[in-house]
Amino acid sequence: MKEIKQTDNSIIRVVYLLVILVLLFPTLTFAQSGKFVLSFENSFGSEPLVFGKEYTNAHGENLRFTLLNYFISNITLTRTDGSVYAVPQDSSYFLVKHAQPETHILSLDVPKGKYKSVSFLIGVDSLRSTQGPEKRQGVLDVGAGARGMYWQWNSGYIFFKMEGKSKSLPDSTKKGFYYHIGGYGGFDSKTLNCIRYKTLAFDKLKVSEKKTPVVNITFDAAKFFSAQTPIKITEKRSIMGGPVSVKIADNYTDIFSVSSVANTRNRK
Repeated sequence: MKEIKQTDNSIIRVVYLLVILVLLFPTLTFAQSGKFVLSFENSFGSEPLVFGKEYTNAHGENLRFTLLNYFISNITLTRTDGSVYAVPQDSSYFLVKHAQPETHILSLDVPKGKYKSVSFLIGVDSLRSTQGPEKRQGVLDVGAGARGMYWQWNSGYIFFKMEGKSKSLPDSTKKGFYYHIGGYGGFDSKTLNCIRYKTLAFDKLKVSEKKTPVVNITFDAAKFFSAQTPIKITEKRSIMGGPVSVKIADNYTDIFSVSSVANTRNRK
């Protein structure tokens, strides 16, 4: 009986230890992680992008912007040793809206370490696009966060949305231009695929208890009209699908760049 009692006590101690470890696990995990910030800045050439302000593109066309939104998702960070950390997918969907500066700051929880580049998808991946509403919450909720960024008629997210006015257009058009780009390749039949990935390298940045890296990423709207496929507003003022949208998707991958990096000191 004494031996059995000792065995029981040993089991109790093991269970007790396991409970303590489970309770401490979130703390232990947190202790090994830190913050990594991506800050998106929209510009037109060397000037900040301001709604209503008049600009001139590379084709000499007058324009002013009234809307600019784009999805950033599936973020990965590459360490200096070449290994890759993928931000958990459920925490890796963001909708950058120019009119809402708070959406320009993407704060990520990542393991401590040294990093040299970031990769992200411009848009929403095909798997998430085809999942049920319970998997498409927050900025992916078509009735809330993603309102206006989803084609009901095409059952898909609008990855990139730019709108504005141009004096270069005739009065019959109400001076408006519209570029709505989406398409993930199709669910049960092949469709246009405008999913694009972008990788940006930077000088070594370290995530630690004392410092939070901040990578400032510029989206240059001027280059949108003069990248791989030049876009003239007077020739293509409204694009919401079709083969040319694939070329535009190639254009906007070229116009993201790292403008600066910083290691901000954390407050105690």
